[in-house]
Amino acid sequence: MTARAKHPTIRRVTTPPEWRTAEALLDEYVEELRESTGLEPFDEQPGFEAELAALRRSYGGPFGGLFVAWSGDAALGVVGLTCHRDRSAELKRLFVRPHARRNGIADRLIFHAIRRAGAHGCNEIWLECLRHAMDPAIRLCERNGFEARPGRGSTIELDDILLMSRELAPLQPSASTDRREAGVAYGLRTQRSSQRAAR
Repeated sequence: MTARAKHPTIRRVTTPPEWRTAEALLDEYVEELRESTGLEPFDEQPGFEAELAALRRSYGGPFGGLFVAWSGDAALGVVGLTCHRDRSAELKRLFVRPHARRNGIADRLIFHAIRRAGAHGCNEIWLECLRHAMDPAIRLCERNGFEARPGRGSTIELDDILLMSRELAPLQPSASTDRREAGVAYGLRTQRSSQRAAR
């Protein structure tokens, strides 16, 4: 992995070639889900197949979107964001191609989605993970400030589903490009602020 790939450009999908790239990434995501969980994703999550069949309708609106991480012309990963009427945002379809993993790209995709959700005025961002089969993803989300939230209803009818969320302060974007400063500007709880609150 080159230094350039470790610092990818993350862009919202807007053009026809970008939509085709996103479709290819999500096809790989579905295949990996099948292999890692032993389940059929389209059977376990109603609406998933229709979502992928109409990506532009699912993610082309003003609130949310699909975001792809690029290194030059190479697509490395994808994440989806859906903003709901209750001012929560759902993080969906996070996937990084195997050769690009362990370089912080998933963290950058999550961070980008969190920033977008905050800019849209959302006060919470949440996602669903499958225990055991998706334990690495659960650890990734915990590292990015997500915690278990058993009170929210799941869209997947499986016993091992874990719902995770983190609170957001719906502020306007900061002009700063520094990651730590941007996190403060969006009201994102850093590890240091959480430790202070626990004292």
